[in-house]
Amino acid sequence: MKPEKPLNGKAYGRIPHLPGSKFGNREDKGIDEKAARFFIDKAGKNDLIIVLEKLDGSCVSVANVDGEIVPLIRSGYRAQTSHYEQHHLFHDWVMVHRSRFDHLLNGERICGEWLAQAHGTRYNLDGRDPFVAFDLFGKSGVRVCYKNLMSYCAMNDLKYAPVVYWGLDLGRGCSIQVALETLGPRGYYGAMDLTEGCVWRWERADPTVPIMMAKYVRPAAMPGRYLESETGKDPIWNWRPQ
Repeated sequence: MKPEKPLNGKAYGRIPHLPGSKFGNREDKGIDEKAARFFIDKAGKNDLIIVLEKLDGSCVSVANVDGEIVPLIRSGYRAQTSHYEQHHLFHDWVMVHRSRFDHLLNGERICGEWLAQAHGTRYNLDGRDPFVAFDLFGKSGVRVCYKNLMSYCAMNDLKYAPVVYWGLDLGRGCSIQVALETLGPRGYYGAMDLTEGCVWRWERADPTVPIMMAKYVRPAAMPGRYLESETGKDPIWNWRPQ
């Protein structure tokens, strides 16, 4: 019998690529040059562009489903039903740190990167959490602004994806070149290899308009190079429980 999806769908979708970004698989999609300009050049005059470090792990979520705190993988299944050990470790980590998610209201979910296993980038996680949040969805399933995610993390002892660029001038975008130069080769969260790239958030002045996302993966990045399917060897762990 196939496991259930507590949210009746995926826990997190795919972020489209900016022009020139390296695609990872057949599910990846890109945006055209015209749409990309809103992220990298100029958005609406009162809109906000934020750029985050793109962390390289497994996309996971923690949701409040009818009062139950449920760790999920990207596809929407419970982490504890996954075929992969890294997701069972995620479930166990959430259960140990359950109090950090107690303030999620019914229907809300927080999404992030699970860095326990090395995918294409190794991380030194000494003194760092293996879970790093990058999105928060409200009860209606709508993505909330990054400032609110940062506040939730600050109040609940969680880490959020490092900010590379925050548009002090509303409406101004951030070029790929500036973002990567600011990020640097190792980023801000213990990367031991070249960081994959950045994620752009286009937060709209009109709160009824959804927040839009885009990402750029460096052409030199090698997604998945440390996975068992690529190496034929045992997993490389950035983090294991003590």
